[in-house]
Amino acid sequence: MGETDLAAIGALLAEAARAKILLALVDGRSLPASVLASEAGVAASTASHHVARLVDAGLITVASRGRHRYYTLAGPRVAQLIEAVARVAPPQPIRSLRQGTRAHALRYARRCYDHLAGRLGVAVTDALQEHGTIVASDGVGYSVTKVGRRHSRN
Repeated sequence: MGETDLAAIGALLAEAARAKILLALVDGRSLPASVLASEAGVAASTASHHVARLVDAGLITVASRGRHRYYTLAGPRVAQLIEAVARVAPPQPIRSLRQGTRAHALRYARRCYDHLAGRLGVAVTDALQEHGTIVASDGVGYSVTKVGRRHSRN
């Protein structure tokens, strides 16, 4: 095996519609192609092409349920990738009321694959720390304290 090919992933993320599809899935939901097309602002046929590329690259998976196919991120490592890129990516300009409303809602509260995020996530984390329920551990995450374990049994 040679060196890591970051450009291959970069090329997938560089296409705006594919990036929007990945962002729509980052909260851990499984969505049909029709919803992903709407999220990406593209036609269903175009979305099908994009999801096929993402499936082939191993970034998303597909599961059939009856007549429908649902797409999901391929795991927490892909979610971490999207979140890492989102932290350094510039924000897009808001050009409509719908985009503004959505951006406000995402800043307030969102679920990112396996955790609560946004202002609400930060407020919940701060409150749990203030009450001694959790404590920061090694700058990587949080641990439940004895007080927190006692509260969780009640």
